[in-house]
Amino acid sequence: CHLGAPNWIRTVDGYNVWPQYMGGIDVSGTGNLIQGGSVRLAGRSCVHVAGTGNTVRQMTLEDCGWNWAAEAGIMLNESDQSLIERNTIRRTALAGIVIGPRSRVLSNLVENVCLFAEDCGNLNTWSMDGKGAEVAYNILRGNRTRWGAAIYLDAGSKNFNLHDNLAEGILWSG
Repeated sequence: CHLGAPNWIRTVDGYNVWPQYMGGIDVSGTGNLIQGGSVRLAGRSCVHVAGTGNTVRQMTLEDCGWNWAAEAGIMLNESDQSLIERNTIRRTALAGIVIGPRSRVLSNLVENVCLFAEDCGNLNTWSMDGKGAEVAYNILRGNRTRWGAAIYLDAGSKNFNLHDNLAEGILWSG
């Protein structure tokens, strides 16, 4: 499946714009698999994952989050035990991937992120207990934010297992 410019703005009642209805793929529930294909020019996140045990694999996600909904290429903050592997994520308004608890983020290319932010990471979380979340074998490049990092465990985030990631072209001037 390939989505281009999905739901930039979709009104629900004819007047109001509700952010939960803007974006690419939105998955909740348990045990779902999103595999192969692409999402480009999503107003919100390219892929928003909620629920438990969902997988996003071998997707190309580009130009995500352009409506300022404070979302990333892949959002996991409302999910548990997600597997995110072998995806390419590039040119996001905010973070490439927002990590959720007990998730596994493996072997992804995440580059040219945080284009509209000054405090942001290629892989990012805010005040989260990772509960053993694993982040490994990722290539993280091209973060030019003032207070940015390849892997940004912000505001007291804890219990993440980070290993064997490559970071290059990351600017930190804070």
